[in-house]
Amino acid sequence: MKGGIVFSDAVTTVSNTYAQEIQTPFYGERLCGLLYPNAEKLYGIVNGIDYEFYNPKVDKEISYNYDLQSIKRKVKNKLEIQEELSFTVDKDIPMLGIVTIFVKQKGLDLIVDKLEELLSINIQIVLLGNGEEYYEDIFQFYASRYPGRISTNIVFEEKLAQQIYAASNMFLMPSLSESGGIEQLIALKYGSIPIIHETGGLKDTVIFIYGKRQWFFF
Repeated sequence: MKGGIVFSDAVTTVSNTYAQEIQTPFYGERLCGLLYPNAEKLYGIVNGIDYEFYNPKVDKEISYNYDLQSIKRKVKNKLEIQEELSFTVDKDIPMLGIVTIFVKQKGLDLIVDKLEELLSINIQIVLLGNGEEYYEDIFQFYASRYPGRISTNIVFEEKLAQQIYAASNMFLMPSLSESGGIEQLIALKYGSIPIIHETGGLKDTVIFIYGKRQWFFF
């Protein structure tokens, strides 16, 4: 790796912010001392997704297709997944989606720390993923303690992931670090507002505008 950085004409990574972050000790994985003096050839090219595949207008994995002009149809996917998961079927209850790998780097300690507080309000949470046993056990515990409020699915299933993007009002992704990330891009495309940690590719693709109106967009 060191030799490649020194002798290459250009070094790229998957977001501009991450290209800046890896020049620091916290993100640099002991290569920051080499990356910093080579910053003039270090570039960030933002990650992307296939918008023909990740497209709620034609997605075959969801029951009700929609786009910006028919966004009101999105709620039908929410009502359907509420019924399937034995949640209270109510379009006005906010639904929070989480699709991730269960590891510390994904910011799961932040979620665990606030989970009790989140579940004290009228909200529904749908988790999908697998990974470290510690996090799997915690989320399964909360699902058993708050049935009908939180659904923990210890598996990675593409169909369910697509259904969560299509059904959720908000998408939680508080990664401690995220070089690029694609989950937030899928959430944006499916009209689920990403709640993120301002780092790496998350910072570069989820843009917050202050003013009379507040929007998330890509």
